Parts: sequence; structure tokens; C-alpha cells
Amino acid sequence: EEELKRSEETARQRAEELEILMDMVPAAIFVSEDPHCLSIVGNKEANRMYEVEYGIDVSAGTTEGEVLNLERRFFKNGRELKPEELPMQASIKKGVNVLNYEMDALLPSGRMITMFGNANPLFDDKGKVRGCLGVYVDITDLKQAERALNQSKKLLQDIIDGFPSPIFVKDTEGRFLTINKKLEELLGVKNEELIGKTDYDIITKELADYNRANDQKVIEK
Repeated sequence: EEELKRSEETARQRAEELEILMDMVPAAIFVSEDPHCLSIVGNKEANRMYEVEYGIDVSAGTTEGEVLNLERRFFKNGRELKPEELPMQASIKKGVNVLNYEMDALLPSGRMITMFGNANPLFDDKGKVRGCLGVYVDITDLKQAERALNQSKKLLQDIIDGFPSPIFVKDTEGRFLTINKKLEELLGVKNEELIGKTDYDIITKELADYNRANDQKVIEK
């Protein structure tokens, strides 16, 4: 009986440690302990991300396509996902890892977030799928920053394309980052074809040496 009590206490401590660890991790962790995703619960970060109280079931649907919850809707590339297409449901149904999955989630408050993460099936001692573990991070701010950066890049490109003189932008190693339309016409090469290349890839070595020497002078000064 004493040995049994010690084993039970050790198991309780390990479970407590695991629960604390899950709540400390700065990522949303979702767990489903059935082979159809009838129920999914999450850690503190998952509850924050999903706008739900601790311990509340957030499963949107089953592996068989049954809709369980319409409070949250999920999209990929603008198309709404069916319940069986969601990462955890797909992972359980196929018995495989679903990695690096990105999707948008429309929350009860009306806010749209972008999630990125993995879903991994859980197996019993006979090798049958018994549930799933999903780990996600909220990359909404990152995606917004990427869109702002892309808009800035497009604005810069539009500005230099409007100049009648040839314009290029290189890094410190002499690799082209972008050129304008006038230089495209003179070189007979498209901007996207030139990115990452140097003068040595498109003109004679003698002229490339001359250009590289001038570039170095500008960089040094």
C-alpha cells in the first residue's frame, strides 16, 4: 500500500508539473482525447487566443465532418474550411502529422487572427489513434507587418520605375536587390530574374570589375 501511495503521489506530481509547463508555454496547446475530435480543450494561451474560459470545449467539428460549434470559423487562402479539413481533425483521420499549417480564425468577438502550427496524432498501446495534440502560435502581427513591408516595397518599386534613368539597388556583396524598368530595357533582363545575381552574371568581367570597384568606393565612404 505504501508503494502504491508513492506511485500515485509521483504520478500526481508529474501531472501537476505537466499542467504548469503547458500553461507557462507561450504557445496555444490544444488536446483532444478521443478519436473523432468530439472535444478539444486548451492551455491558458489557447484559451486567450480562442477567447474562451479555461476548460471549455472548443471543437468546431468532428473527423467525419459533423459541425459542433459555429462560434469560430476557419479559413485558408480565403476559403472556409470544413470540420474534417481542420489540422487536428485531419491529423486524427489520416494518422499523420500535419506540420507548418497556417490558417485564419474568425473569433466570437469578430476579430480575425492568423494561426501557424502543427497537429500530431496520439496513439494507444495498440497503435490506434486515440486523440490529437495541436500547438499553434498567433502570427497575426507578423502577417500585418509582412503586408506593410510588401506595400512599402511596392511603393519604392513604383517610384523608381517612374524615373527615366536606370536605377539599381545592391547589397554590400554586389548582389542586385531590385532594378527599375529603364534598366530592365537596357540590360534585356527582368527584375525578378536579376535578384540575387551580380554584375559578373550579366556583363563582361572587365566591366563588372569596374562597377564593383565603384560600388566598393561608395560603400567605404
